[in-house]
Amino acid sequence: MRRRLLLLAVWTLCGLPALRAADPGAILAKAEPALVRVTFNVVMENGAKRPIVAAGTILNAEGLTAIGGDWLPRQMPDDRFADFKMQWVAEEDQPEIKAELVARDSDLHAALVKPAEALPEKLKLVPAALGDPAKLQRGDTVWGLGLLPPAYRSTLDFGPGQIVKRVTHPQELFVLTGDAAKTLFGPILNADGEVVGFVVQDPIFDRAQARPGGEARPASVFLPVTRLKELLEDPSKKRKKAWLGVADMQPLPKDVGLVLGLSEEQAKQGGVIVGRVLEGQPAAKAGLQADDIVVQLAGEAVEVRNDNDLRAFMERLSRLEVGQTVELAVLRQKEKHALKVELSERPKEESEAPRYEHKPFGLVLRELVYYDRLALDLETDSSGLLVHYVKSGSPPELGGLRKGDIILKVDDVELSGSGEETFKQFESLLAERKEKQKKEFVLFVSRGKKGQNSAFVKVETDWTQPAAE
Repeated sequence: MRRRLLLLAVWTLCGLPALRAADPGAILAKAEPALVRVTFNVVMENGAKRPIVAAGTILNAEGLTAIGGDWLPRQMPDDRFADFKMQWVAEEDQPEIKAELVARDSDLHAALVKPAEALPEKLKLVPAALGDPAKLQRGDTVWGLGLLPPAYRSTLDFGPGQIVKRVTHPQELFVLTGDAAKTLFGPILNADGEVVGFVVQDPIFDRAQARPGGEARPASVFLPVTRLKELLEDPSKKRKKAWLGVADMQPLPKDVGLVLGLSEEQAKQGGVIVGRVLEGQPAAKAGLQADDIVVQLAGEAVEVRNDNDLRAFMERLSRLEVGQTVELAVLRQKEKHALKVELSERPKEESEAPRYEHKPFGLVLRELVYYDRLALDLETDSSGLLVHYVKSGSPPELGGLRKGDIILKVDDVELSGSGEETFKQFESLLAERKEKQKKEFVLFVSRGKKGQNSAFVKVETDWTQPAAE
């Protein structure tokens, strides 16, 4: 209570504008019990742990709690996030409760955790009251609730802000100013103390690195709470993301459009310049060509003039239904063409690729995914194991193996298959060499685009030595 009065006193002394017919004390009292501090570790490949402290909001009676997905690096798999704990912040000196990661969605910038053990009697799950973001309008005052850096005795950060813009295309977001958005994924409250959204870092706006203590950049946007509906209804369900099958897309600024001979109106709108049309993918099947300019998607104008617009377009595309047939309008040598594309599911990402640890050599290898082959300009059916981590001082590292290399052969035996099958073959080949006590063997690796810097890595080892730790 003392902390709450202190926060409200600071708000009053700063001369901040009065909330429209709202009692800030009542708003804080209603929302505060649902706010928790969530801590966890990001486990690096060398075993080191990077601690994270995030603001969490309890959303339902089962204890599902929303935290910012940007705290969980997109390229890392779920098993690299460990030691989750929750601590209620409404009162001081509350115990920490073991928790677990339930789901995450990088496109929503959100993750869900929940308690993994029974709560002590004195702790109660108090879900936040959820409001209707559709009722918010430009000029409305909202309130932000979050965490101050741990060094501060008072752990709560509470302040007002004003909605300056509502974005509905390509997705719904609200832009605000003021003190309401200082904590990454902290809840945004309406005048009734209901949660209407969460502060995010979104690709429509310039991303900024989150600073220690949970602070986001001063200018912020918030995601409507309704966007989490699908994730909350079935956290275990993985949402399929649509895929066009185009790489190296570029935005079309007005000046470039004018140079290309487009009309003033079309150049002002912008569009997406197609780089590569990937063989066998939806765009190629529909007849899309390199250097086409996409100006309409599913009947809506494609207004892409810079990199931020392009990231928003790609997210808009991913949220369409897999299997849906959409119409594209493209400019090809200044003539407009209409194409119909049946969207497929986006290929597996790096974070979804299985990883395999080979402790004797201090290696972490992972399956090749489509995006690896695309980035390195490899054949779509190429096999091998990508080196995700190699321990410093280990025999492969001393022989010249690097992170990012793709192991294609062990001596003269080519790795085949994919995923676990390939790793088992790799382990079997090394086991054979151990059994024969071979003092050295050679790894043939692909390195760089199209394997232009491929190399032979000679591994010298003493099989009698203990495994690398």
